[in-house]
Amino acid sequence: MAKEPTKCECGCGTDTKGGKFNPGHDAKHKSNLIEAALGGNEAAKAELRDRGWIKFLTKKQETIKAAEKRAAEKAKAKEQRAKEAAAAKAKKAKETPAEVAA
Repeated sequence: MAKEPTKCECGCGTDTKGGKFNPGHDAKHKSNLIEAALGGNEAAKAELRDRGWIKFLTKKQETIKAAEKRAAEKAKAKEQRAKEAAAAKAKKAKETPAEVAA
């Protein structure tokens, strides 16, 4: 027996072939919920939890934190290289021409 068509739960308003979502619409809805939850929307977070998708929010948060950490490390390394280059330039400027030739 075939399932009865229902409205797609992503909010697009189209009929499904009996499931909760049309193909691909669950992923889009999940993505939208994650972005909303990251923005502080508690209803979106609750829906993620209710649908068993909260692990995807957690994974996204971990990915964001890792990217922020890499960016901070990159900035720190760049700053360190700039300091080293400035120190080398200052040292070279202090050297006399005889010391440079030697």
